[in-house]
Amino acid sequence: MCSSNDNYQRSSPEANIKRSTYFHQQGTFTIESAAVVYNIALAYHILGTRTNQSHHLEKAMQFYKIAASIRQQPSSSYCVARRRTNGNNNGSSCSCCTINIGMIDIAILNNMGQLHHTEFVNYPQAQKCFQQMGKGLSYFNSRGLLDCIISKTDQDGFILNVMYQTPNLAAAA
Repeated sequence: MCSSNDNYQRSSPEANIKRSTYFHQQGTFTIESAAVVYNIALAYHILGTRTNQSHHLEKAMQFYKIAASIRQQPSSSYCVARRRTNGNNNGSSCSCCTINIGMIDIAILNNMGQLHHTEFVNYPQAQKCFQQMGKGLSYFNSRGLLDCIISKTDQDGFILNVMYQTPNLAAAA
């Protein structure tokens, strides 16, 4: 139980207003929201894969789509550089904001592509996801950031997915 004598500092109303105004101007936590929804999707994805239960995988896909739609909102394109530069508010940006914003998109696209390919056998949709993911990887690579943000092993897996082609299946006989 908490009592009124607990030893913790309360924020002043002025600090709360400043903090609220800052985050409202910066984008209302859309990146963080997408990350939370992505983690829920990932939990369902892992559960569905381990238990071989398709309803968990369908739920995972629903949450990946929600995370992707959150990322498509205009307010999700803000840069978090000021929070990451230890109070340096000179307006300069840093590559860390680009990494934080783009990596979740790559992870969402990869996992959606995996589900489309392996679980739902929707090869054209899987290929679309992997092609979009490839554009993101190319972006990071062209700026020399890919090796900084993704391990070589993960790069290999992502690149194999990007190279994926829709199989040509023979018609039923």
